Amino acid sequence: MFFRLFSFKKAGIQHLLVPVFLFLLASCNIPRMVDRFQYRSMQREGFCVRTIHHHDAKQLIHYSLKEGKPKVLLLTGYGASGPGQYLQTVKLLKDSCSLIIPDLLSFGHSTYSGNNHSISTQVEHLKSALDSLNIHDSLIVVGNSYGGIVGAYFAEAYPNLVKKYVAYDSPLCEYRRAYADSVAMAMGLPDVEHILSPAHENELRKALTVIYTNPPKIPRFVLRQATESAVPLRDSQLLWIKWLSANEIGLNDHSFNIQCHVYLLWGQNDRLVPVSACYAISKRLSVKPNRIIIRSTWSHAGNVEFPDEFAEVMMRIVREN
Repeated sequence: MFFRLFSFKKAGIQHLLVPVFLFLLASCNIPRMVDRFQYRSMQREGFCVRTIHHHDAKQLIHYSLKEGKPKVLLLTGYGASGPGQYLQTVKLLKDSCSLIIPDLLSFGHSTYSGNNHSISTQVEHLKSALDSLNIHDSLIVVGNSYGGIVGAYFAEAYPNLVKKYVAYDSPLCEYRRAYADSVAMAMGLPDVEHILSPAHENELRKALTVIYTNPPKIPRFVLRQATESAVPLRDSQLLWIKWLSANEIGLNDHSFNIQCHVYLLWGQNDRLVPVSACYAISKRLSVKPNRIIIRSTWSHAGNVEFPDEFAEVMMRIVREN
């Protein structure tokens, strides 16, 4: 009977259903629904979630620890939630690896009310989260973009915990604010902050063209809802970028002492952190050529756009002695 309601042939009925459906869809908060779906999907994939409360922060960490499986810590890019960036990766790697995926401070469902927005703050809160899971060794740390910077300093600070580190389209010691701003200005935006934390739907659509090789086609009202949903965390998130900009010289002058194996994973089409930065970092960190992996079709978020390829690369790194 329900399906018959949509098979009426009377004039005008079918034409009325389309705008009514679109109106009802627009009245829903699509980004919030997607967010709930992603977090619930992690649980359906067998992941546990733990909330770690600090005096100045609340941090969520998603994990699926399996006996005898290599432990992989996946750190997101700027502003992303763990499930938002790595849900497809989870589905492909969950049987082969123990996966630990945190929401970094101010990202996803994690919050931060302190005044220190340095990389070391992210590192120390991440260490506390891992301690709560009783994880003390043999981590493979993979960090995309901003998360890659956090991962590098984590690997340096806690060498006994990390056996492999993967910088995945991450500026590390090649953070160039002027270059990133030039990318934004070429798109008609004031600076890179309007790419990383868009204030309205037009900025978000432009940001997607930087992040993806083939940007998804998203309705305007969904983009608007997404930017509106991000408002409560935007001010806090921007403070982490402002710290990077204020400390650019120190970050770029830093000589990393990372004792584990280092890999560089990059998208050839990355406009935000170009492949030239990858090669500069490889010289600074003396990365072996066979540990530099360039993917010709990727942009800045290859694991989201090409999840199967990303999983294959991860398994190659995991298995490599």
